[in-house]
Amino acid sequence: MILEDKEVHMYLHGSHVPWCSHKVQIPGLVKRNWHKEVGFQIYCVTWLRKQFLLKRDPRYAHWVHVPNEGLRSPNTALILKLMGMEGGIPDLLQFELKYALELKLEGESISPKQRKWLAYFKAIGYHSEVVRSFERFREIVEAS
Repeated sequence: MILEDKEVHMYLHGSHVPWCSHKVQIPGLVKRNWHKEVGFQIYCVTWLRKQFLLKRDPRYAHWVHVPNEGLRSPNTALILKLMGMEGGIPDLLQFELKYALELKLEGESISPKQRKWLAYFKAIGYHSEVVRSFERFREIVEAS
């Protein structure tokens, strides 16, 4: 689905900055409250997908998120850990272009596990960074 900028802002419930609200509402999803960082990430990924659909430029394709956060039952947590889930993996990865980006809003700090993973990706040649604004995210992607 191609979303116009106005629609993206409307879907993500904000005024001029869509992730300002604690409530992020996406059509088709059960209404719930999410942390602001979730809205920031959804906005970035929605923008990537829109750019790829409009431009067919590979810079905007194949960005992935490894869902390693969140509350789970002890049984599910154990199964995921046995399957190889690790805490601290950056929020967005792009393997072909070698990007590992951790999305954080101003004032939020990264954990020691996140710091370790960012250092690891940097050591193997990835552009590894904590991104604190959509403007910086867009700048990184468009410079690749």
